[in-house]
Amino acid sequence: MEGAAIKGNLYTQDYRAMAEHIERTALPAASVTVQFEGQSEPMEFRYAYYHEHKLSLHAQFGKAEKFRLEPAVPGLLRGILASEQEYRHNFIPGVFENHLDQMIAAEKRSVTHFLKEAAANAPRPAPNKKTKEQPQR
Repeated sequence: MEGAAIKGNLYTQDYRAMAEHIERTALPAASVTVQFEGQSEPMEFRYAYYHEHKLSLHAQFGKAEKFRLEPAVPGLLRGILASEQEYRHNFIPGVFENHLDQMIAAEKRSVTHFLKEAAANAPRPAPNKKTKEQPQR
């Protein structure tokens, strides 16, 4: 944040490749820390226990305000995150205006396709029936 403005960089990304990368590097959750509404201290549960009993836990303690998954070895996660951050330094920033132009063009194509499809499927008057002529204005 810079004042009230959100600042950052825009990068082109292959989402399928990124999802596969995340799957390969993700760590399994070992515990869950939950801050329930109205409680001053968060509660920690083993992940398997929380996953199996979450409905009854929420019925007992209320709505979760904060929820955090923790790995068995937090230092390993910090290392992975540092490595990912370093990897992102090699990305070439995009130009927001170009991205916006591409998004607008894609939306125009989508709307045009939708309108053509709707027009093709619109009911047409029967060819045998005479249509009432509209008065000239």
